[in-house]
Amino acid sequence: MKKLLYIALLPFIANAQLVSGIVKSQKTNLPIEDANIYALHTQIGTLTNEKGEFSLNNKTKPNDTLQISHIGYSTTKITITDLKKSNYVISLEEDIETLKNVIIADNRWSKLKSKLDFTKLSPLEYGIYSFGSVVANGKIYVIGGDNSEQWNVLTTIKSKDIGGGDPTRFNDPVFINKYLQEIGGDQGKVFYKGDLLAYDPKTDVWEKSNQKLKKRAYHNINFYNNTLYVLGGKRGPLGNKKHEFLDNEIEVFDLNTNQITIDKTNPHKAVNFASFTYKDNIIVMGGSIKSTVRGAKIFTDKVHLYNLTSGLWYELTKMPVAQEVSGVLIEDKIFTIGNSDNRSFSEIHSFDLTNES
Repeated sequence: MKKLLYIALLPFIANAQLVSGIVKSQKTNLPIEDANIYALHTQIGTLTNEKGEFSLNNKTKPNDTLQISHIGYSTTKITITDLKKSNYVISLEEDIETLKNVIIADNRWSKLKSKLDFTKLSPLEYGIYSFGSVVANGKIYVIGGDNSEQWNVLTTIKSKDIGGGDPTRFNDPVFINKYLQEIGGDQGKVFYKGDLLAYDPKTDVWEKSNQKLKKRAYHNINFYNNTLYVLGGKRGPLGNKKHEFLDNEIEVFDLNTNQITIDKTNPHKAVNFASFTYKDNIIVMGGSIKSTVRGAKIFTDKVHLYNLTSGLWYELTKMPVAQEVSGVLIEDKIFTIGNSDNRSFSEIHSFDLTNES
């Protein structure tokens, strides 16, 4: 009788087994502690330990399915058969919940604004454009610029009450063009500034240096060792002469001593060129070097390096195309954006300063 009973129990013992495994994070491959393990058919469960390990008793059936869940992870199911195929490792995918219908409100606002607000700050003493500027020591330094009356025509008209006080005349293109023609032949109306201005964003105050620099525009400013280097650009008409001249001198303004020195050597005479302070050097490249009466420009493809410690100039590999450019320096590489002979405005080139390529 005992022998027959033993034989009768063999199918049940054969169909039950001990199931073990490890639960890990799919993203980090680290073990997950306290993950819930539940056998759906046998309806028994357990938790993983600090090593992500779990073990179910021998009541688990070979055809059972395990359900694994944990806060922050997607619940997954796996059969005993597939568990064996995965070498008894279960990976859980992170589950990032998206909250729905959540409103973040501020009592100061009744609705979202349709546009951004701009704060009007202290204005410049006069209008200028094509000036040199640089950010240094928490301030914005502005030097020179074009203050021609042609480009400040509306301000001039208003200040001189031209138009008999009729504000609608300011929007009349015929009236504006007529005034421009009247002053266009007077080269005395075209002039550049030579002031050094500094704007402090913290105090919203402009300061003007008592030092006067050369009157120039279309130039650049580079900052190095608490010193401003003003280079390039052009000088305006002198007296009754109608010609403009490219500037071949570098003005060096020491912010510590408030003194100006002149470096008379600058082989890169151009306007609308790019310049970058790189380590102990200033890299200058591209720009236009001549303009005809009709406005046609001649460009340069030259790249020069000005060593600030020795004062020596070096000519580097030429640009792919002669062009006016602007750009940015990122680590050891320059990225330029410009146009080639007024034809390709969308070109972008890179220049690696470590190998000049």
